[in-house]
Amino acid sequence: MPIAKFTKKGQLTIPIEYRKLLGSEIVEISYEDGKVIIKPAPKLGGVLKKYALKGKTLKEISRMEKEAVSDGFTEREANHHP
Repeated sequence: MPIAKFTKKGQLTIPIEYRKLLGSEIVEISYEDGKVIIKPAPKLGGVLKKYALKGKTLKEISRMEKEAVSDGFTEREANHHP
């Protein structure tokens, strides 16, 4: 059984063999009977469906999100420094 350690930021690396078994980069985490349960998140649906970016991979969406955050910081810095 693999052993993992939390980083100072509370991050935990799940061994690759378990990540492959999950088959998803998005997971649900719950706690039941003293155990942490990690399972693949269901497909976007319900109220979240209208926010889904159709035709984009998770990697593309992640890249877009990082760019948006970076652009936001750049804009904030430009507005706060003469």
